[in-house]
Amino acid sequence: MRGTASLSSSSPKLASTDAEKLAALRELAKTNSHAAAKEAWKWLEGFPKETQPPRLAALFAEGTPPSEESVEGDCEGMVIGLFGRTWLRGLDGLARLGRLLGGPGWAGKTFQMNTLTGYNRLTRGAYIPFMLAVPNYRLQRRRDEWLGLYFDVAYEPSSLDRERTVLAIRYEHPRHRNPELLRRTRDELVELIPGICLGRVILASGVGRSDHELVGYFALRRIPEGERKRPRTII
Repeated sequence: MRGTASLSSSSPKLASTDAEKLAALRELAKTNSHAAAKEAWKWLEGFPKETQPPRLAALFAEGTPPSEESVEGDCEGMVIGLFGRTWLRGLDGLARLGRLLGGPGWAGKTFQMNTLTGYNRLTRGAYIPFMLAVPNYRLQRRRDEWLGLYFDVAYEPSSLDRERTVLAIRYEHPRHRNPELLRRTRDELVELIPGICLGRVILASGVGRSDHELVGYFALRRIPEGERKRPRTII
């Protein structure tokens, strides 16, 4: 693994109930990692919208940089919450509706840690809405999913907390030909328990993109080997 955890003295404090839950999940993971991952995913899925930002910030502070093995290959994704700007709140509502109905949306990310690259996966039903929003962007088809929105990854200090090491996901390299808004986006990932990661979405703005705004959280879980689609190197 190319990274080590570092804690900040300014990290938000985890509520006692969340601290107890996380401790119990980590203890369960020692003997039954599958059950722990399943329970952790259900827990994150049920975070009430009105309590999300402070609780998730505190939970993120308890995470550690994920090992390469924890994210290698296909990971299932879940948007937990987007907030701040009006259009992000609108996307949050659509993501929640899509998850509830099992409809179009974000399927997750695929990591190729040997090259420190990866891409996002969209569900089949997301193709038409995506192309209406970004008509000049080209997705690639893989069975029942669409692939694109490529990225580079690296273990490096968080843009919001320089004392904390995260797995940073960056979209700005010209070779990826990502949409302009995505090039200003940076995802940061930590692992809560083996195979379950919490991510945060950061939007850069201002002169030289020096201002960083936290605009959302998402979760990733490693798809078990037997259920995994073999990733292709497409970058």
